[in-house]
Amino acid sequence: MYQVSSSNCAQLHPIASHKRNRNRGVVLSEQGWQKLAQANVLHDELGNRYTYERLSERSLLNERTVSRILSCEVKVDKRTLKTFFAAFRLRLDEADYVAAERRSVEQLTTKLSLCPDLPHTPAYPIEANLSHQELIELYQRLVQDLRYLSQLLNLDEAGRSIQLHSTELN
Repeated sequence: MYQVSSSNCAQLHPIASHKRNRNRGVVLSEQGWQKLAQANVLHDELGNRYTYERLSERSLLNERTVSRILSCEVKVDKRTLKTFFAAFRLRLDEADYVAAERRSVEQLTTKLSLCPDLPHTPAYPIEANLSHQELIELYQRLVQDLRYLSQLLNLDEAGRSIQLHSTELN
């Protein structure tokens, strides 16, 4: 793939010669999320969550990139996280992000500890100041994650009990 220069038709230039590959290998950590929350980046004065569009305007990052950052699951590059934090006059510290590989293990451990149906996994009570709607959304995401995990581990019994419990909430 070459681009013909308008000034000299015989001269050829690679199209992407100036582009640099970015290492998309970090995700926002729990501490990074808390730092954003404490700085009122995520919610307005009334506690209403800002839209990705609004955060995109403030950070000058694409809405999709903002959603990836805030999902705490999709890998982004460190420079993007630094840009997002800087837009809100925050400094990105090493504790504000984790390597995606390490995060995967931590997430799996967390998900397993929340599943009382699995043998030898402690279930710890979780205290949170969330609205009813946020709790419902959190519950639905956890059920979805647990279904996915049970499929990966071929745990049919856990999958069946999830289906029973998920209908109770609605």
